[in-house]
Amino acid sequence: MAFLWMSYVPSLFHRGEVVSAAGHLAFMREALDRVMYQRLGMQYPKRSRHLNEIWPQEFRDDFAAIYQRGGASALDVPALATAYGRLFDVLERHFQALSDQVGGGFERAWYRRLSEQVKRDLKAFHGRP
Repeated sequence: MAFLWMSYVPSLFHRGEVVSAAGHLAFMREALDRVMYQRLGMQYPKRSRHLNEIWPQEFRDDFAAIYQRGGASALDVPALATAYGRLFDVLERHFQALSDQVGGGFERAWYRRLSEQVKRDLKAFHGRP
């Protein structure tokens, strides 16, 4: 499913669907939340008001890394493109860790291939308003 979601991203930028790109980013962030909960063996979104207590520091750092930096607007195109790149990297780490926990299933080579392709495509939008 992650491959399909990732494949949507470039077209959102190319068509100028900035609001859709921001919404899709939020949707993919929620997917990361769900993977983090799975890694902890917890039902999503149990204890969501206590993430500082239940998430290890690594999870909190990763969560912070996937948001736009420097007070950028939620609809700032370069910030959105950059946030997607960071999100793809964080998702890869968590998918791999979950796969290791459950004995396999994550195809890192395929994920990385698509992730790198999408990130290359998004570089065109890093400097656009």
